[in-house]
Amino acid sequence: MPARDFSSFPSTAPIHRLGGIFIRHNDYYRKTLYNNLLWLHAGGSYCDLHFRDGKHLTVSLCLASVLSQLPSDRFCRIHQSYAVNLHAITMFYGNTVCLGEREFPVSRTCRPDLLSRLNILGNR
Repeated sequence: MPARDFSSFPSTAPIHRLGGIFIRHNDYYRKTLYNNLLWLHAGGSYCDLHFRDGKHLTVSLCLASVLSQLPSDRFCRIHQSYAVNLHAITMFYGNTVCLGEREFPVSRTCRPDLLSRLNILGNR
């Protein structure tokens, strides 16, 4: 099998290209695909990451720091305390976003950015 030429790849390729992110858990790093990360909840200097399988993981980073490591075309801050995976939104109305049966508040300041990222057919 011929050797692959990786010279065209930048040495600091963003993790976004890998389709996921490695999250520290105890003494190891666990890869999590972006599709499996549904929403993030801020709690001061901690952030809870909630996954599709119903589990969650707390990291000792603020929400802004976690969001800076995630692809901005996939994740959006919707409130001072919440960010969601745009691909997981099933419905929205007024100042509320739904991911399945779960509802999240959308702040007035975050609403314009959220609406600009959604593909909306019809009147706004």
